[in-house]
Amino acid sequence: MKQNETPREEDRPIGVQVSEGMLRVPLQDGREIATPLEWYPSLMQATPEQ
Repeated sequence: MKQNETPREEDRPIGVQVSEGMLRVPLQDGREIATPLEWYPSLMQATPEQ
């Protein structure tokens, strides 16, 4: 996908989960993008409410 291109419907995220030190983003088509939470220092320091 190019930078200014509209995402395809199946590529759209349907949620966000933080667990076991990972940030997980499930996509419409069943795929999941997962990255270490340590890549996002501000998220690592956030409370669940934030």
